[in-house]
Amino acid sequence: GIGGGGDAATELRCWKRSVEMADGGFGYTELVTVAVGGLDRPAARVQRKYRPSNGGIDGLEIVKTYRVFEGVVSDLPTSTCKTRIRLDRM
Repeated sequence: GIGGGGDAATELRCWKRSVEMADGGFGYTELVTVAVGGLDRPAARVQRKYRPSNGGIDGLEIVKTYRVFEGVVSDLPTSTCKTRIRLDRM
C-alpha cells in the first residue's frame, strides 16, 4: 500500500467537497487523506474544472499534496501536479 503499510488496507477519505459554477462551466474541490491501517497519511487537495469548447470539453486538474502531522494538515504543499484534460466527440 501507499506509505509502506505492507498488508494494511489503504483507503482514500474525502474530508470535504465543494462544487462551483463559473465561466460557463463547473468545477469541484476535494480534500482527501490516504489512510493506511487506520492511520492518516499525507492529505491531497484535488481541484477539477471543466468547460465546453469547440467540439468537446476542456478540463484542468490540479493535485496538491500536504503533510499531516498529529492530525493537522500543513499550510504549504509538498508537491503539485497539473493535468490538462481534453474530451472530444468521436
